[in-house]
Amino acid sequence: MAWLGDADNYVPLQAEALARSTLSFDAGDSSEKQAVVSLIDRALSDLERDGFALAASPYRLTERGATARLTGLSPASAARVSEAVALGADSWMQDLAGLRTLDPGMAAQIAQLVFEASEVIQHSLWFRREAGSSQAGKLSTMLRFNSESRHRRTESDTFAADIALFSSWIAGDSYMQLANKAPIFKNANSLFGGSNETKRTSDAAEYVGKLTYPAAWVWSGAVIVGKEHGLDIPAFVKSSIEYGVQSEAAAQLITRGHLTRGGAVFVARECGDEWENVSDQIGDEAQLELFSSGLTSLDYERLRDLGERLRLSVQ
Repeated sequence: MAWLGDADNYVPLQAEALARSTLSFDAGDSSEKQAVVSLIDRALSDLERDGFALAASPYRLTERGATARLTGLSPASAARVSEAVALGADSWMQDLAGLRTLDPGMAAQIAQLVFEASEVIQHSLWFRREAGSSQAGKLSTMLRFNSESRHRRTESDTFAADIALFSSWIAGDSYMQLANKAPIFKNANSLFGGSNETKRTSDAAEYVGKLTYPAAWVWSGAVIVGKEHGLDIPAFVKSSIEYGVQSEAAAQLITRGHLTRGGAVFVARECGDEWENVSDQIGDEAQLELFSSGLTSLDYERLRDLGERLRLSVQ
């Protein structure tokens, strides 16, 4: 879609034009070159079938396709996320407007939405258990994910565990808390296998670490789609997904002040969820000492530095 959305690529024989820019075409023999052209031609046809492109001799993006292109997601993910946003726009996503903190219910809704994308689901417990370790199993499971009704997946206990764990991350649970909530699988060498607390805590960090970046990326795409529905979505939600903090204040403390997750949560708990209130307090040098006992020396120095920058910005 990115290529098709470039005005310079509104040319005859688009499949061949795109194929000629690939290494596979350049290095292949005549039959391999034709295979690349055929593959791209089928992809363009699929975009037309799904409403992302219009065969107008040559192909061009539809309005839906132009929006999907901006999300940076695969066509299948863009379609699923767009559908989820359309459903949410009439219900829970309206309640995001003006929020400064995410309660567990809202965190669960956000988790449900980002798991609609293949970029996220491929790192889920559900996918790992369904696909196994073979490439063939992963491919067939992903094809099934993209074609099946979402209701079949949501009936899975393992998928329910994915939503519970990731929403708990967004709500601020520690890795140890996540490990305690995760299923206990029989194979001790697998993710969340066995009952060893240290291993399971390490597994929680690995699990979350693979999800946060693609989930934040998918959420950014959902925000783009949400604008078409007139949704007012707070900017801090993306940071909540990425850093595992539930409030606007904690998210800003991490992004602006580079505090650790624990330090940001502590300051937000002491000052409140709204960034405006927190910035006023840490911008007051006389109040900074109040935070020294609850922060590491590194976090305290970072907080002092942030407070100084905030004071200078209003002078």
